[in-house]
Amino acid sequence: MAFAFKTVGALRPTVTVRTQDVEPSIKATLADFRDLFAGQLIKEVPKLKMLGEKTIRVNGTPAILWTYTGDGEGGGVRWSQVFTVKNNRLYTVTLMIPNGAPADLIESGREILNSFALTGK
Repeated sequence: MAFAFKTVGALRPTVTVRTQDVEPSIKATLADFRDLFAGQLIKEVPKLKMLGEKTIRVNGTPAILWTYTGDGEGGGVRWSQVFTVKNNRLYTVTLMIPNGAPADLIESGREILNSFALTGK
C-alpha cells in the first residue's frame, strides 16, 4: 500500500503487511524466521547495509524490528521491518522509504508502522 501520493525520485513510499500461516508441525520460532529472512536479504537486496536489529513487543508478543538500506528498484531505499509469530501465523510489516524523502513523510510512515497490532486469536 502506497501511503503517499508523491513519489520520491522514482519510488513511492509504501507500507506492506503480510500474513502467512505456518504449519504447526514445523514448530518454527521467531529466531528461525529471523535467520531465514537474514539469508534472503543478503541475496535479494543489492548494497545491503544492516542499520539495526532490536527485539520489541507487539501486543505483548515478541517481535523483531530491523532497519536496513540498499538499492531498490529505482534507487536507494531505507526499510524498517517488523516480524512476529503468533498462533502459527507469521506477520511481517515493512515500511519502505526512498532516500531523500522529506522528514514529514518519514514520520508518517513510522506512525503507520508503529500502529501495527495483532488482533484476533
